[in-house]
Amino acid sequence: MYYHITTALALLSLSPRARAWGVVGHATVATIATNYLTPAAKTYVSSILGPGVTMASVASWADDYRYTSAGRFSAPYHFIDAADSPPTTCSVNLSRDCLPPGCIVRAIANYTSQAQTADLPPPLRKQALAFLIHFLGDVTQPLHTEGELVGGNDIPVLWAGAPTNLHACWDTQMVEKAAAAREWHGRRGGVCGQAGGAD
Repeated sequence: MYYHITTALALLSLSPRARAWGVVGHATVATIATNYLTPAAKTYVSSILGPGVTMASVASWADDYRYTSAGRFSAPYHFIDAADSPPTTCSVNLSRDCLPPGCIVRAIANYTSQAQTADLPPPLRKQALAFLIHFLGDVTQPLHTEGELVGGNDIPVLWAGAPTNLHACWDTQMVEKAAAAREWHGRRGGVCGQAGGAD
């Protein structure tokens, strides 16, 4: 059962369509992952998260938590700064790239283990699963696995005429624009079924 949860989330992280982060992106990734869980895995996740709490509803918690005094320790767990040389070489080497206090790769391993530890107190298992859900979303974002110009934070771009950085644009702004467009199409009753148009 534990294997199915980790496998579903890990497989989702390999999907090119799981390239979404921010609040909307993390909720989307978690919703898709939920659809891949077996019934037993869904029951297991529900037993950890509690009644009425979904993977999507906790998917962004780790981003908020990292900015609290209690959660500050988790800030480096959201990424790994690969010291490679894209586009010539793209690689991650744990001994080179995951230095203390840690990185996303080791955090995924750690929180997977904690979420599966039956004798861990329930609040800590819930926290571990929330971290795991979040970090599996983060690791699919290429700029969370690249040290080049601070994972794109130091690459200035213009988005909708306003200055921002590549990481913020990719993490949130593009995803939110895509979500808003989908919502607009949905309110119109869907474009695909009207007058033979394509969405």
